[in-house]
Amino acid sequence: MVRSILFALVLVFALTVSALAQEVPALPPPSTIGDGWTLVATAPPNPNMSDAFSAAAFGIYGGPAGSRAVVSVFRVAEGATAIRTSWEIANADLETYRLWLHYGIDYNSQRALSSVNPPNGCSDVQRLEGVDELGWGEIPLGITLCAADDPPLIVLVIASGEVNGLGGHEASDAIVEAVLAAQTLATPTP
Repeated sequence: MVRSILFALVLVFALTVSALAQEVPALPPPSTIGDGWTLVATAPPNPNMSDAFSAAAFGIYGGPAGSRAVVSVFRVAEGATAIRTSWEIANADLETYRLWLHYGIDYNSQRALSSVNPPNGCSDVQRLEGVDELGWGEIPLGITLCAADDPPLIVLVIASGEVNGLGGHEASDAIVEAVLAAQTLATPTP
């Protein structure tokens, strides 16, 4: 149930964002996330995305022991208005995750997350952490929303389960860093 809700919410996020330009952001190769990870599916961006975004890429990854990650990468359009609007859209969608999902948020822990340094390459970050509740147990869940400056991107990662021994926000932060590293590898040097 939670998996279906997560996938639906990512699609809702994709539907709220704008027309594509030529330079599509790169998804990280599964090997950069860790051993045993695969890229299970990609989704095309919605042609009706907000003008705050010039391109987007979406991927669903599967990992060892049932771990999974949903990755959304948005290239921010040029201009101060696009930068501000892109972060507002992303934060509104993050708030949707917070309201729709009941995954054991500890609000004191959420406040503590605001003092944790952002992942490498993020100029601003928002995080949610809790558990993905299953009928027979719980799996650590982390959501990281990152604004990066070079290149200008919004990255949203939902990580359920462990990523290289990390859970919660540490797992989603690690995948954000893999996404940003993939942009560096995909950008040709002049």
